[in-house]
Amino acid sequence: MTAKPDCVSDYLLKLARDLNGVVNERGTINLDRVTSVNVILHIGRIAELARKLENAWSQAEWNRRASQDRLSLLTSMNRVTAEVLGLMRPDTEDGGNVVQFRPKPSNSPAPSAPSGGDAA
Repeated sequence: MTAKPDCVSDYLLKLARDLNGVVNERGTINLDRVTSVNVILHIGRIAELARKLENAWSQAEWNRRASQDRLSLLTSMNRVTAEVLGLMRPDTEDGGNVVQFRPKPSNSPAPSAPSGGDAA
């Protein structure tokens, strides 16, 4: 498992938590309380939007990789199918010992009247 990469949303959320801690401890960050709360809310909203963007990017990347894997699998399957079909062909060239089945002879239909006789 690989480590999670640094993301904008993580840093914005940490900043929002840190600022919120300062506001709770001191009551302000050289701003009045309402402005401080608004700054924290805006940073939190930016973090949410950044997370949505990161998720959309991840989904697009997963879909791209899945598409590549699918194409690779289809190519591999086509190669194997061609090999199997090649093995199923009769080996009659170069003195091979595989002989195809002869076609079954068809019986001629029975005559409607006996030959050389009276039809009555």
